[in-house]
Amino acid sequence: AIANAPLLDTTITDRVFFD
Repeated sequence: AIANAPLLDTTITDRVFFD
């Protein structure tokens, strides 16, 4: 996922950083 776009991309990578 794109870490800069947690609201646009909610895959596992964003969940790790933005949960």
